[in-house]
Amino acid sequence: MPLLSCKKLSALIHYRIQLGKIRKYFLSTSLCLNDREKGKGKPAGKKYADTINLPQMPYALSVYKPDGRCNERESYIQKIADFDGLYKWQRRNNKAPQFTIHDGPPYANGQPHVGHALNKIIKDVINRYKVLRGHQVHFVPGWDCHGLPIETKARSANDFSLTDIQVRKQADKFSRETLATQRDEFKTWGVMADWDNPYITSDRHFVAKELDIFQQLYNKGLIYQDYMPVYWSPSSRTALAEAELEYNNNHKSLSVYVKLSCTHLPHSLKVHLREERPVYLVIWTTTPWTLPANQAVCFSPGLQYCLVKWEKTGDHLIVARDLIDSLSTKLSHALDIVATFTGETLADVKYTHPTSGDEQRPLLPASHVTADVGTGLVHTAPAHGHDDFKVALQHDLSKECIIDEHGLYMSSAGKYFAGKNVFEEGNSLVLKMLGERVIHSEDYIHKYPYDWRSKQPVMIRASSQWFINTKSLVQPAISALEEVTVLPGVYKTPLCETISHRPYWCISRQRAWGVPIPVFYDQYERAYVNSVLTDHVKKLMIEQGPDCWWEADMDTLLPDHIKSEAGLDKSLTYRRGKDILDIWFDSGITWAAVLDSAPADLYIEGVDQIRGWFQSSLLTSVALTGQSPYKCLMMHGFTVDENNQKMSKSLGNVVAPSDVIYGSKTEQKGYGIDVLRWWAASKYSVTNVDIGPAIIKQCNEKLLLLRKRMRFILGNLYDFHSVDILQYEELLPQDQYFLHQLHQYAAKITLLYDRYEMSSVLNELEMFMTKFSSIYSTLSKDRLYCFPVTSRERRSAQTTLHHTLEVILRSFAPILPFFAEDCYMHRYGNQLNLHSESSTTPSIFRSGWFKEIPCWSNTELADKFEFVYSLADKIRCLLENTPTDAFEYIFVTSSENDAYKILMELQEDCGDEELSSHTPLCEVMQCASVKVCLAHDINLSELEYKHHTESLEHGVTVYVRETSCYRCERCRRYTATSATEPCEMCLLNMADTWAG
Repeated sequence: MPLLSCKKLSALIHYRIQLGKIRKYFLSTSLCLNDREKGKGKPAGKKYADTINLPQMPYALSVYKPDGRCNERESYIQKIADFDGLYKWQRRNNKAPQFTIHDGPPYANGQPHVGHALNKIIKDVINRYKVLRGHQVHFVPGWDCHGLPIETKARSANDFSLTDIQVRKQADKFSRETLATQRDEFKTWGVMADWDNPYITSDRHFVAKELDIFQQLYNKGLIYQDYMPVYWSPSSRTALAEAELEYNNNHKSLSVYVKLSCTHLPHSLKVHLREERPVYLVIWTTTPWTLPANQAVCFSPGLQYCLVKWEKTGDHLIVARDLIDSLSTKLSHALDIVATFTGETLADVKYTHPTSGDEQRPLLPASHVTADVGTGLVHTAPAHGHDDFKVALQHDLSKECIIDEHGLYMSSAGKYFAGKNVFEEGNSLVLKMLGERVIHSEDYIHKYPYDWRSKQPVMIRASSQWFINTKSLVQPAISALEEVTVLPGVYKTPLCETISHRPYWCISRQRAWGVPIPVFYDQYERAYVNSVLTDHVKKLMIEQGPDCWWEADMDTLLPDHIKSEAGLDKSLTYRRGKDILDIWFDSGITWAAVLDSAPADLYIEGVDQIRGWFQSSLLTSVALTGQSPYKCLMMHGFTVDENNQKMSKSLGNVVAPSDVIYGSKTEQKGYGIDVLRWWAASKYSVTNVDIGPAIIKQCNEKLLLLRKRMRFILGNLYDFHSVDILQYEELLPQDQYFLHQLHQYAAKITLLYDRYEMSSVLNELEMFMTKFSSIYSTLSKDRLYCFPVTSRERRSAQTTLHHTLEVILRSFAPILPFFAEDCYMHRYGNQLNLHSESSTTPSIFRSGWFKEIPCWSNTELADKFEFVYSLADKIRCLLENTPTDAFEYIFVTSSENDAYKILMELQEDCGDEELSSHTPLCEVMQCASVKVCLAHDINLSELEYKHHTESLEHGVTVYVRETSCYRCERCRRYTATSATEPCEMCLLNMADTWAG
């Protein structure tokens, strides 16, 4: 039978009378249960329930009703914890340096989707962490209310019959209604922000600021007007920037090989012609519709070309030597080489225009011609290609565009083509006209740019546009990026490369819904931009609103006194410009409207913003301030379904945030806001971010497991107050060891938040709480439940739980603010009347970050416990994972080595003569009792061990035997000497409580 320590024996003697009464009572209870009232009294497992300190569980495991409807708990928490007031509170009260995330403006063009949720929640997690660390968070939410996406919604069914002002009125109404919907849902997600003062790109003051920046850039010589090819969307009738394109990797074009009749050949080629056969240049193009705009054929001076004889017709063809075989394969006939020559020989060749038939065109050298594909001879239409346009500038070719804004051939293309749609009819018309000159055609699958909104192919089309000279900003921008942290770091190079390859930025758009370019034109189409004109327009817009550019008459927009101040000739007639600014210019200057003079600490958006907002913000900021608008860039991926497919209504795989929170038609159960936030934080990645019913269910299960473990902590602190906290030195060693682990966890969590690694925070949280549940909560239950309320053993465990709560609660609070406030309310809100409308429950976000206590970090103690836990693991393996609670362990060493000293230290003051059931060592081993002794002090033949013996590490041998004790019906441990009454320790603890 395990003996009690001297201290416990003294207490037992002190209460011997009471114990006698208790024994008599329990004996009579047991007889009663066995005889007269068998089956009527409390079950054996419950008859001591009133004597145990059972946890008082503070909340239900799930906050949702059985019918799947989200109950009102989260809404209540949001109100009682004053989510709406937190932003202003921290601006007033937090004293650490300001931390700023600049919010990239979402389009106000539709319902919130999971992409919004991912972005806004990640930002909020970081902001809430910074608030807990005492920083003043600066976070102004914004919306991009201009642009094609919204104008398309305003123009029902792409109706172009509406006037510009009608479009603007409808677009403004739609965008503001959508903004309100998005704002309300963002707030529902618990996002903390300056909701009372958002920035909106269509507001008059923002527009005035944008015009001011336009003028500053113009004054610096960075903005200019020019005629050049740009990406043009016939479906949207506007120019597009590179960032407004998306590429279809499976676009099908018509690939054609066309022979063009040579009208002039140099003598060096004529000498190889033995018969009077025509000579043709062979060109290859995937845009036959551009052939009417042909102005030249380009060659490479560095390539070898051949005059070949086509076996099928006897015609002589000119092609690059390296491409003869591929062309022969496509033509299914041999091409016999007649002569080989360098590219320079082609400089004197002339050919007949492919569609006009009576015009001669030149062959010109060009660096963009290669022998990778085609024929080595490149059809050149300056109005429809960037390289083509450069050639036209060098050689003074016509750059006229023969296609209008709708994508139709103009009359200058000729009567045969005029009015025809180039994408729908252009190719077939051209091929019909060319006839037998088309020597081969086939479908060609390749990557091709599409309008990101209309999802229709775009073209390259020359037109008069406004540009920013980004070429002069490349080196300053790249230099500024050297000081910027990019997360993940691998994306800094693509960002630099994107900027390096951008010689200009087309900032004009031919739409109605946007910020007008403040330019006036006279009757000769000369443009006028200067500070006097822009300042006057800014003043009008602040007074009357941006619509005045379309509504006001010219006398208001350009009165005589402004003409005089601006140096304009009053005798000329003027008109306002019709173009608006690119929406990437709108969003690219938001830093100037929102941030203080210092750059933002962080920009967080999707990885696609390398081509968009990250770049436009950097270029404008470098141009005006010489520095980057951000210190750190952080990127995330795109949301997809569980099969890694893009979400689409037609596929039925769209998951809306409201579906996750409140339930949907297909998934009746709603899981609440914190599950949505768990998903966003756990799935944060620069690759695709998947979501679907199975993933959300898994997130919910993880949250339920966390709620269960937090219930255990809170439930065992129901009677624990600040005055009950023990000093570190007063804690039991196993509790000190757990605080060491807690200290390590706290340091790691802080580091992960500082690195913005939210998914790793949740991983660490799950691992730590698993360890807590499987080890510490199991070890401490006996002390928490069965020891006297105010005993050192119980208070030590409660002190440890208290510190654990303080750390764990704050470690997940930024991610799960609703659950964190719920726990905080249950822990500290009992001093207030939570049901009173006037009560103000304290918020965890107003309590600061957890404190890392240096003394908790105790590596010496940790080494000891890790050694002991390794022994426990080996014994469990020895017992083949048989439950250990019915066994006695006898540890034997040959000398008083380090292992012996560690084991004896954890046996407290029991000495080496007795088996102990209530020491730290026994608690760690989770067995019935433990004894530690030296080999010469024990007679192995008398041990009568029935099971295993095994030599463990550091000279320790363990002998395991079944205990002779009974299982105590109160503490459920094998420590009782009788099957009908509690063990001595339980009797003592009940007597102690009863006496108290």
